[in-house]
Amino acid sequence: MTAEDFTRVLHFIHIYDTHFFNAYYEYNYNYIVLYCSIIQQITNRPTNSKHVTAQTPNLNNLVQVISSADPSILPTWKSKLPLWIPQFPSHFTFPQIPYPPVPYSQQKMPLIQLQPHPFTILPSHPSLPPEPARSEVKQIANTALQEALELLNSDLPKWEKDSKTRRSPPANTDIRLLRTLRKTESTLDTASKQKPEFWVCRQSEHHDATVVGSASWTEFEDGLRSEHAEHEMEYTPSVTGVERLLQWTEQEIGELDINGVTFKDVDVEVNLITHTFHPTALISPRSFISFTISATYDAHSNEPSYPSKGFITVQIPLYPDQSTTPKAIYEKIKSVVPKRTIFANYASVERVAKKNRAAESSSQIVSDRLAQPSLIQWTMATTSDAGGLIPQWVQKNWTLGGVPRAVVADVGLFIDWTAKRRAST
Repeated sequence: MTAEDFTRVLHFIHIYDTHFFNAYYEYNYNYIVLYCSIIQQITNRPTNSKHVTAQTPNLNNLVQVISSADPSILPTWKSKLPLWIPQFPSHFTFPQIPYPPVPYSQQKMPLIQLQPHPFTILPSHPSLPPEPARSEVKQIANTALQEALELLNSDLPKWEKDSKTRRSPPANTDIRLLRTLRKTESTLDTASKQKPEFWVCRQSEHHDATVVGSASWTEFEDGLRSEHAEHEMEYTPSVTGVERLLQWTEQEIGELDINGVTFKDVDVEVNLITHTFHPTALISPRSFISFTISATYDAHSNEPSYPSKGFITVQIPLYPDQSTTPKAIYEKIKSVVPKRTIFANYASVERVAKKNRAAESSSQIVSDRLAQPSLIQWTMATTSDAGGLIPQWVQKNWTLGGVPRAVVADVGLFIDWTAKRRAST
């Protein structure tokens, strides 16, 4: 078997095999060290696990290599794979890695990242098996919101801005796009081998008014803060299914104080969201499992231009591996997703903030300033991977209908949906 064949085996397992997802996300970097060492010995050049090039079903090849290094790793694979196992050269040597590997709960990984997390990261819940390493829901909500604030306040100002603004009728506002390659931080040595994530962000400002082309603060809050996933299905044509898998109550969380910001009305839930695309015969449905954390906040500055209030919604991707997902939840996922579904991933941070009326020239009549509507800032940053055979360069491309165009279109879709709701009341 050639080095290229072996590399394809590795990538097939890394991306598609559910048993490997369990091993990868539970024992993450110890396995990556092992795989990269093997590939380097075959090809005589450094490599890593992210150079996805092709697919091949010869999974047993890698099973043989791993078993040679440690027979206790993934013993169940041999029962489900073909019997063809070629012989590998005897001169292979394998790095010494600790066993059992480092548990996921001890790895310092960010919550907001494109790489999906296993269900084992979820906080304590009656539907989840009790584990000593499980965080309390208040703790994990605090961490997620802290990461969101860092992205919005520290990272976002450094992102590259598009040279021109976009429009999304019927919204009557300019939309600014920003992009970056964002490397998630980790305390593990192999973090330097991780490929940076492509993030795109849109920013827009809207008059706080129930007028054509805009929406009031109440409409923004009702539409984007309350029942976020369910409302998204109403105004986004591709979203064809939303299933609530888990939910935590506000009473379990209470208020959170993060960097001087007091968050309240904290909602935490896990949703299964399915997108269907046309032609359905050619494009498989995509299902996303989103660990969603949302909270409101009030003003925490006396500066006139500072937002007077707002809310933040964070979405974190999960992966439904059979061995780490509770049986009842796993069976529910299987029963709900359409045939041929591909599980895809996205992470996002969304903030909607109401700005105070900024102090203007003293010559301006106060009554004139008070008569002007407040402005609502809408910011949404996301990273995603549709999976399947859709290349990353297509997903990033505006002209070909990639993520940048999709996030801009969402503004018009929401404003149009809001106007129809307003007219029906």
